[in-house]
Amino acid sequence: MKGVDFVKARFLMVLLFSITIVTFAISYDLLKLVPQDSSFVFLLSDNAKNYDELKNVPLFSTLLTDLGLELMVQQQLEVYRYSQNIDLDSFYKFFSRDMVLYLTENGAGLLAGPFEDPQKVANALSQVLKLFEVSVSPMVVENCVEVYLSDSTVEGKRGFSIPENVLEKIPSNVWGMYYENSEELMEAYGWFAVDGKTVKGQGTSRIEDKSLKEAIEKTPGLVSLKSELIFPDFAFVATVPGDVLETILSNLLTSDEDTNEIVYTVLDNMGNYMILSGNVEFVMEEEQQNIVMWRLIRLNTRLEKSEFEKLMKENGYHFENGEWVSLIEGQTLRFAFDEKRSEILMSLEPLDAVRDNLKKTGIPISDVMNRFSIPDSYRGLAFVDTGGLLEKFIGMGVDSYFTLTVHQDGDTIVSEFTLQ
Repeated sequence: MKGVDFVKARFLMVLLFSITIVTFAISYDLLKLVPQDSSFVFLLSDNAKNYDELKNVPLFSTLLTDLGLELMVQQQLEVYRYSQNIDLDSFYKFFSRDMVLYLTENGAGLLAGPFEDPQKVANALSQVLKLFEVSVSPMVVENCVEVYLSDSTVEGKRGFSIPENVLEKIPSNVWGMYYENSEELMEAYGWFAVDGKTVKGQGTSRIEDKSLKEAIEKTPGLVSLKSELIFPDFAFVATVPGDVLETILSNLLTSDEDTNEIVYTVLDNMGNYMILSGNVEFVMEEEQQNIVMWRLIRLNTRLEKSEFEKLMKENGYHFENGEWVSLIEGQTLRFAFDEKRSEILMSLEPLDAVRDNLKKTGIPISDVMNRFSIPDSYRGLAFVDTGGLLEKFIGMGVDSYFTLTVHQDGDTIVSEFTLQ
C-alpha cells in the first residue's frame, strides 16, 4: 500500500468513523503492540458491550433485529460450525474485546485482544477467513491476535502513544477513537459513542497553515447558501476555500485516465462551495417497479465558460441538449456550465430533468439547518434521511437520520455527527 493508495486508505478510515472507550486501560495495552511509526490508529473498546448498546439505536435495531440480519449471519456461521468443525466461540471472541487498526508507510494491521487463549482465537479466525477466500494469516503477539491487512509486515519498534493533550479531550464513555499525525495530513483525532438511542461523535483537525486559516475565516458560511434547493434524501454542502475542497475531493479520485484530466482541472479551479444532493424514487414502467436515482453535484468554479468548453472538447465530450455528454465505463456522465452562478453541474441523469425534479421535490438548505439547529457560521453539513430511505427500500418505517456538521474553532476544524 504505497503513495496515493495509502492516503486513500487513511481517508476512507476517517469516512468510516464519520458515517459509524468506556475505559482506555485495555486499549493502552494494545497500543504497546502498535508500531511506533504508525501515522493513523483507530481504536475500539469493549466491543461486545457496545455492540449490544448499538441495537438500542432505531436504525440498527431495525436492520439487525427486525430485519434479522444478525440472525441470518449467525445461522450461516452455525452451518460452518458443524460442517467445517470451526470453533465459533473463539471466532466471536476476536470481535468481542478491544481492537486497534493501524496504518504505516509499509501497510496496515489489525490487533485484537487480550485473550486467555489467543492461539485458539487466531486459529478460528483463520478457518473462517479461508472459507471466504480471504488470504491473511492471523498471528499471536503476546496475548493478542494480529492480522496484516497488506502484503508487508511490521518493521521497527512497537509501542505507540497518543499525546496526553489529545486524550484529555476524549470523553470517558466512548466506544472508539482515532488519531492521525502524518506529513501529508494535519494532526487529527476524534471519537464516537453510543448514547441511548443515538450514535454521536466528533472529529478535530488542526490548521497549521495561517494563510489557510485566514482564507477559511474570510469564506462565507452556510448562511450564503440557505436558500439553495437540495434533494431531500441525502445532501452534502460545504463552504470553504477551493484549496480545501480540492484536498478533500482529490483523496477520493480513482486512477481512471478517462476522467482524471477533467477532474484535476476542475479541482485546480474550485471556488468556495459545493452542493451535492440526491433523491430516490420508485416508478412503474411497463408494469415493473424501477428505481430512479436523482443526483446533482454543483461546484463553484474559477473557470471561464470558454475554458470549460475547451476542456470538454479536448476530452471527447460532445454537446447535445444543452449539456456535455460522454459514456464512461458504461455510464453516461453529463456536465453543464451555469455562467450566471459560475457553477459546473454534474449528473448521471439528463440535467434538464434533474433540475425540473429538484424544483418539484427539493427543499431549501435552511430547512435542514433549522431542523437541526445548525448555525449560519458553520462551514459544512451532511444529511441523510436514513429512515425514509429504509422505508423506500424495504418498507419498514423508522425514525432515523444522519447529520454531520463542520465548523471552525480557532485553529481547528471540528466535525460532529449524529446517527439516530
